[in-house]
Formats: sequence, structure tokens, C-alpha cells
Amino acid sequence: MWREKDITRVYRKGEVIINEGDAGREMFIIKSGSVEVIKKKGNKKIILATLERGDFFGEMALLENLPRTATVIAREVTHLLVLNIGSFLIKLKRDPTFAFNLMQKMSKRIRILNKKILKLSNMDKGDFSGIEFTIEKSEFLKAKDF
Repeated sequence: MWREKDITRVYRKGEVIINEGDAGREMFIIKSGSVEVIKKKGNKKIILATLERGDFFGEMALLENLPRTATVIAREVTHLLVLNIGSFLIKLKRDPTFAFNLMQKMSKRIRILNKKILKLSNMDKGDFSGIEFTIEKSEFLKAKDF
């Protein structure tokens, strides 16, 4: 099995860890330090999240094999545990609590995003204009999975 010292990377304050749009086949777990997750919209930078020890990022590109959806920058000296798909699957198999903790954090992120959508869309005031609620089955489930 892999050892953490073999897959740890250190980033300096201000150093870019991943760039939005880049291909990615690794996810990162913060061992120490903190990062900002940033999305660019035109000339603006929007901070999506500040993540600290125990948090993770990069899982979307790892799981879906799609380009990175945001840029991540170290806020201070940051030590990261790096998992490629192989080490990720080994970790899941050998440590089911890791998978459970990962799902809990992902669920929390979805809950937070749902609250933000409600706030932004003024749904609590009955204004549903401009919001598309329909999710096609093909968006989240492929027929070959059954």
C-alpha cells in the first residue's frame, strides 16, 4: 500500500495547485494549511470556498474524468495528500470510513449549494423565473449503468 510521505506535495502561499479547465486525474486532501477555490467569470474572480485541514478538492475531475471546474490556490504553506484513481480506489477498499466521510462532506456541499440557489433565486418569494428545474436522466445516469 502507498505511504502518505510518498504522495504528499507542499505548496507555497499563492501557488496555484490546479487550474480551471485543465485535465485532472488526481484529488487532494489537505493535511495542513488552507486553500481558496476560485471560479473566474469574465474579469471577476469568485471565491467559491475556503478549505482547510481535512477538506478535499479535485474529486470531481477524478470521478468524472472531466476538466477542472475551478482554480485552487494555496492561502499559506499547504501540505496535500495526492490521490490518483488507483490510490483512491485502494483507499476506498481498505478504509470504508474514508468513503463514508467523503460522502458526508459531499452531501454537506450539496446542501449548502441548495441553500445558495434558494437565496439567489428568490424562491422563498415565489419567483421562479429563469430557473430550470428539470434534470434529464442522461445528465446523472447512463443507461449502460443498469
